[in-house]
Amino acid sequence: MEKGTKLQQILEEKKMSQADLIKLIKDNTGIEFDKGNMSRIVNGVKTNFTIETARIISEALKVTFDDIID
Repeated sequence: MEKGTKLQQILEEKKMSQADLIKLIKDNTGIEFDKGNMSRIVNGVKTNFTIETARIISEALKVTFDDIID
C-alpha cells in the first residue's frame, strides 16, 4: 500500500523537498507560495486548491494534473 499523497510521492521520486518545489515555482513563474500552504497541499490537508495552483505545481514538476491530484 502506498503512503502519502501523489504529490508527496512525486517529490520523493524527484528527491525534492517542499522548499525545493517552492523555489522552482518562484524561479519559473515569479509566484511565491507560502510554506504553510504548500505543506497543506503536499500533505493532503488542503484538497480544495484551485486549478491554477494545480497547473503551476504540475508544470513545475513536469507532470500532469492527474499525477498530483488524489
